[in-house]
Amino acid sequence: MPYWSVAEEHLLLELVKQGSSLQDIAQQLNRSPDAINMKLKRLGMAFPVKSAVKNLHKSNFNSATTTTQKAIEPKTSPSAQEALELLWGCIERLKEPDVNAQEIRKIRLLLAAIKAYVVLATDYLLRLEQMERQMLRIMKSQLEEFKVFLERAETPQEKAVFEERIRDLEEGIKQFMEAGVRAAKRNADLRRISIGKVRATRKTP
Repeated sequence: MPYWSVAEEHLLLELVKQGSSLQDIAQQLNRSPDAINMKLKRLGMAFPVKSAVKNLHKSNFNSATTTTQKAIEPKTSPSAQEALELLWGCIERLKEPDVNAQEIRKIRLLLAAIKAYVVLATDYLLRLEQMERQMLRIMKSQLEEFKVFLERAETPQEKAVFEERIRDLEEGIKQFMEAGVRAAKRNADLRRISIGKVRATRKTP
């Protein structure tokens, strides 16, 4: 299996961020789905699972029942602050003396749903942050490569192409940096740091 180039890593992360399917990504990169999953794991990520809410209306749930059910349509997700406010509202309602048993059951179901949402939303944001850090690292690496290519360019046309790509990368890197994204270190660098710490610990009397 050929090695992954920096451009292929960049394209992989772009396709994942765009929500492309595993099969589409494998086809565009001319690699197997297993190879795509393995590469994402090496980058410290996993292929995102499609939202259960978006797929719910496509299931056989409605057709399997004799009772007419209202289809669940995906809506804009609430912010973390809104979810916490709803959570606190449920807790406050449980303190009221007039709450009945049926309402308590509904509130408990709602509390469980809010908790699951907060966990999923947090996981999503962490993965998105990680993906942005990986993309920034790849873009910086590409920038250095294109600068070398620019120095070696032999024709004005080649120079113009590389200069345009360098400008695009510099603009993209600037936007990432302004948004507070910091480039992730390569796995090899992290392993060297860990090994160095272990060796230093062993040398300590």
